Amino acid sequence: MAGLDLGIGHIIFCPLSPLHPVTVSTETRGTLHIPPQAALFAFAYPATLDGMDTSRLSLDERQVSFLKYGGYLYFTDQRDVVGVTSLFPGRLGTKGLRFGRPQTLPDKIAGILTKHGRFQKITLDSLAHKGATHFAWVRPEEFGDSIACPHGCFAYTFARGGPKYFPVVEKPVFTQGMLETTLADTEAWVVIRVLCRPTIERFIIFDRTKPLESNLRKEYNSSAKAALGYLVSVGRDSDPDLSLSYKRWSGLADKASVVDPWVLMFEPDGVSSPAAKRSQIMTFPHHEFENRSETCWLSCLFQSLWHSVVFHAAFDHYLAQLEPENRLLTELLSTWGDYQDASEATLLKLSHFAEVFRSQHSQIFDGTSGCCDASEALAIIQEQLSASSSAAAQEIAAGICFVPCTGAARPDSIWEQVKELKRTRANLLAIDLLDFGSVQPSQTEIQQLAQVWADAQQKMDAQSGRLDADARPFGGYRMVAIVCFKFSCPHYVIFCRRQENPHACIFFNDVPHMTDNIGKLELPWSDVPSMCRQYSLAPKLVLLESLSAVKNAGPCTCKRP
Repeated sequence: MAGLDLGIGHIIFCPLSPLHPVTVSTETRGTLHIPPQAALFAFAYPATLDGMDTSRLSLDERQVSFLKYGGYLYFTDQRDVVGVTSLFPGRLGTKGLRFGRPQTLPDKIAGILTKHGRFQKITLDSLAHKGATHFAWVRPEEFGDSIACPHGCFAYTFARGGPKYFPVVEKPVFTQGMLETTLADTEAWVVIRVLCRPTIERFIIFDRTKPLESNLRKEYNSSAKAALGYLVSVGRDSDPDLSLSYKRWSGLADKASVVDPWVLMFEPDGVSSPAAKRSQIMTFPHHEFENRSETCWLSCLFQSLWHSVVFHAAFDHYLAQLEPENRLLTELLSTWGDYQDASEATLLKLSHFAEVFRSQHSQIFDGTSGCCDASEALAIIQEQLSASSSAAAQEIAAGICFVPCTGAARPDSIWEQVKELKRTRANLLAIDLLDFGSVQPSQTEIQQLAQVWADAQQKMDAQSGRLDADARPFGGYRMVAIVCFKFSCPHYVIFCRRQENPHACIFFNDVPHMTDNIGKLELPWSDVPSMCRQYSLAPKLVLLESLSAVKNAGPCTCKRP
């Protein structure tokens, strides 16, 4: 507490915060009238006047402001008071205490402040008119792991809405020039928010026609940009449920404002926020494709990569933010964004993507049917990633091991090939079981081949917790997808892992009449062999992912089922 003797026969007391070292620069000290010899400071809350009429006292404007709004006391190292300043409302641009934009105060911090009685009633009318009810002073770095306040901040509760805090800043975050700025049609106001690492949020103008990487490059050097991590979503504080991909956001015309800017939320590599942890129990949204120009091979290939947690996370973290270097990667990025943003009823088109493959890699297409070898197409995507100038793309490509079956298409034989290739720790294993031009297997052979891989899927899941799992065939892996080929009328279908239920998979067929009008179906892995036999669906490509890579993967852009 601080006692103020007003010379009228009694002392008025003000609640006082604990002392803290002065943190601002020498230049800011001058602006805030902090004495040069001041080493410590404390915030004095507004005095409890109990209805006292201050107009009867011989007080100047600064003293009245101190009693009504609070202020700061400055001390030497010996705890001697060497200065007092008071708070009072000022216009934008006035020299004095500067604040950043309002940022969300975590409920945990608000609870601590409430528990310790630190919230006091609002005395500033302009804030009360905005709905603020109580405020508290938070010392510099007091809750540094939860809020950004290197020089302290004021926290507020509101009659409506959650608590906020305004950090004290040395460099202005709001300026008159910002309010007077007229944005171009392609520009928008944004702020960058890094989850799990609170920072002072500053306004940036983004050009929506440019890739994320280009916009960030204007504001951040390479090390600072890398420290942001990967983009999780684009949202708005005024609409907490809004979550957009960068591609979908860039197609909007809303410029936002400095009052309500767009918020780009990033997740640092190796950090798992509560939002990231929640995403791990979510599922990937499922969509279907139109089958035009014989694109079934491409839709199955895309579905297999989409349902891989390892590839999905790598794409969201790195590839989605790259500037595409060739037409094939351009189409991959575009299709990924379209799939991510599509509504449930949307049938997605792959004709442009397929045409890029056809124009650049005609050798992998069958001259008669026009169908493509899906395994060869995956190998080409890997080659394109490997040839990229991006180190991240090269690393993703290096994590994929393509295994062409040279003997029996059984798990134990294939595992011996993987060991010979010295790739038992690859992030993804793509196993090509059948040659595109081979003779159609019998229904019995199809069922037997599907059965051994369905059994392998069950064994892999059963072995996942064993200490000796890595010593067993595919013991450190799990099934992502089985792509099947129908020889009689060249066509691809796929069985994809159900993320929420390892015993189940999702069947996709973009020409449903070939399978009794079944276009999409959830079924147990154990039913896959009989379905393959019934419709002559020969397992062609098996995609597996490393359990350790899954564990190390960051959160993906997912949605609840």
